Amino acid sequence: MKLGVIVGRFQTSKLTEGHKKLIETVSKSCDAVLICVGVSTVRNTRNEPLPFFIRKYMIEKHYHLRYIDTLFTKNPRPMPRVIPINDLGNVDAWNKQLDKIIDDHIEMVKQNFKSVIIYGSRDSVVSYYNGKYKTKLIPEIPNVSAAQLRDSISMIEHHRVDGAETEEFRMGMIYASQWRYPTGFPTADAACFRVTKGARMELLLCRKPNRTTWQLPGGFFDPILDKSLENTALRELLEECNVSADIVQYHGSYVVDDFRYRKETDQIVTSVFECRWIEGEPEAKDDIEEVKWFIIKDILEDLDMIFPAHKQIVINVIQNGNF
Repeated sequence: MKLGVIVGRFQTSKLTEGHKKLIETVSKSCDAVLICVGVSTVRNTRNEPLPFFIRKYMIEKHYHLRYIDTLFTKNPRPMPRVIPINDLGNVDAWNKQLDKIIDDHIEMVKQNFKSVIIYGSRDSVVSYYNGKYKTKLIPEIPNVSAAQLRDSISMIEHHRVDGAETEEFRMGMIYASQWRYPTGFPTADAACFRVTKGARMELLLCRKPNRTTWQLPGGFFDPILDKSLENTALRELLEECNVSADIVQYHGSYVVDDFRYRKETDQIVTSVFECRWIEGEPEAKDDIEEVKWFIIKDILEDLDMIFPAHKQIVINVIQNGNF
């Protein structure tokens, strides 16, 4: 008896040709097949959109009819057993977990497997597994990528996706939004000060279109561009106001009363950094309509000029500023 073990994530709306080839190859050469589906601790991300039970159902549904068709042949194909394997963040611990899953499966089915082989492609578990079982490399099918398939679905606004008009598709979209964990979106604001020739302290504020009040420049943390929230604050200051600065100190974090999220569980949380102007004449850029320097005294005498969501932030920065 020979047991074939497959480990994968299967994060696609349907099995790819690579998935099918891998399972078919193992099924033909083994008496039993165990498929361990990777389960992340994060939910509904770009790389982890589907929960385990949906992927399990997809695999079993695809191979159920194939299993029935071969029952009365000379060489019946085994129906894969699909179980979860959790991400642990530690390769050695994960390898031990996989070994235990295989051992428990063998104990449960009570089969005398003389051979147990873990199968995978070049970039799969085969490349880092160092447990007690043998591994075997299966050649990949070129130009087949689960990530590319997921990206193609995300282009639905621009390209028609089969089934997108159905109630089931809409239910799937709603399910995804309800299944994900509540999120706090990180942003950073720059409280940029300078001293005028008259020794007056000024704070740089900006105004967005369709508003009459002023706020600190800032924006969302960009995981591609930014290495820190400090980086976010300085980048947004330059992009929105054409001003370069040095960070002096961190002034704390605030849950922002943003109109876009007032009815949502998700919220924006901003980190505020005090900065000192280095160079650059203020110029409204990006999504800003107007930007200019304000004397601190004038701000404190007319706090209604400050955008409500930023009013307490501005007060705290002025009161606790390092100047």
